[in-house]
Amino acid sequence: MRFKTETKDCTLLINHLGRFVFFLCLIFFSSCIIEIAPTKLSDDGYSHYIETAKKDTLSSDLLKTQPLKTLNADEGKIYEVDNVFIDSMSLKHDKMWVIIWSIWCSKCLAYLEEEINYAKTNNIKLVLVSSNYDIVHIKKWYKKYSYNGNIYIVKASTYSSDESKKIMQFSNQLYKEEKNVNYTPQYFYYLNGKLVHSKQGIPPDYSQIK
Repeated sequence: MRFKTETKDCTLLINHLGRFVFFLCLIFFSSCIIEIAPTKLSDDGYSHYIETAKKDTLSSDLLKTQPLKTLNADEGKIYEVDNVFIDSMSLKHDKMWVIIWSIWCSKCLAYLEEEINYAKTNNIKLVLVSSNYDIVHIKKWYKKYSYNGNIYIVKASTYSSDESKKIMQFSNQLYKEEKNVNYTPQYFYYLNGKLVHSKQGIPPDYSQIK
C-alpha cells in the first residue's frame, strides 16, 4: 500500500515537473518570436528616440541637422531622410537601390540578408530606409548580417509620426505620383540619378536590378 502511494506521489511530481518545463519552453519560444519580428509601435517611435538621444550625446542644435548620431554609431551613422535627400544621393551613384522597410515586417526581414548580399555582389549602393526609429532592433539585424551601412529613417518632422501615412507620403514622392501605397517593403532602383524600376511587396525583382 505504501509502495503504491509513493508511486502515485512520484507520478504527480513528474507531471508537475513536466508542466513546469513546458511553460518554460513556451516562454522561451515566445521570446524568440518577439525577437524575430518586433511588435509594431503605436507610432514611429520618433518622440522616444529624440528623448533618448538628448540624454546620450545629442544637443538640441544637433537634432536639427543631419546626420543624427548616437553614442554607439560604430555600425554607421543615422540619417533622417526625405525625397530630396534620396534624389540628391541617387546622383552620386551609378546604381542605387532604395528599400523602404519596417523592423516589425516579417516579409521585409525574410529577404533582408539576400538583398544585402545581392547589392554587395553587384556593386549597387543599397539604401535601407526604415519607416520607424526602432534603432535598437535595426542595429541587431544589421549586426546579424554583418552589414555596416548607414541607418536611414523616413523623417517624421517632414511627414508624419503615423507609420502608414508616413510610408505613403514618402513613397508617393519617390514615385512622383500618388500611388498611395502605405505598406512595406517597397523597392526603388536608380540608374545615374533616374528612377528606372519600382515595386511593392516581396519578392524583389532582381531581373530589373542589375
